[in-house]
Amino acid sequence: MTSREKNFDRLARPYRLLEHIAFGPLLEQARFRHLDRLKGRQRILLLGEGDGRVLARVCALAPLATIDCLDLSSAMLNRAQARLSPADRTRVRFRQEDARTADLAPGT
Repeated sequence: MTSREKNFDRLARPYRLLEHIAFGPLLEQARFRHLDRLKGRQRILLLGEGDGRVLARVCALAPLATIDCLDLSSAMLNRAQARLSPADRTRVRFRQEDARTADLAPGT
């Protein structure tokens, strides 16, 4: 694990508070702004999901979708997974990977 990834792990617990201190509600509002476009989708890819707030909303908006959730930080992925119901967890594939080098199948 690189030092960069370790830094993300250390930020997982206080991430939401730090985000709010730095940006107030603006970053979260921007993050959620166009999620309604995912309604009815069957496959969804989330890159750099962080603590799972978007993932939880996406699961609610697209209850039949299978979701790939990539993040460099295992701690962030653990927080994201903890936000979901057991049923929603079965539809999400959590992947600790760098989106720049991840093996993403063509056409997906």
